[in-house]
Amino acid sequence: MTSHDKDRPYDIALFGATSFVGVLTAEYLAAHAPAGLRWAIAGRDTAKLERLRERRRKR
Repeated sequence: MTSHDKDRPYDIALFGATSFVGVLTAEYLAAHAPAGLRWAIAGRDTAKLERLRERRRKR
């Protein structure tokens, strides 16, 4: 990690996380991301993002 990376809140921001491919990608990251990876989900529908986040937490 470089020094400027420490200033960023996330290593990856997944835009379009509520789309079909976005959900698959979020699920993959939740299951396979390296320890310590800081990632976030983003999209236009807040309710869908909340449901996706809750699904991710239950696993």
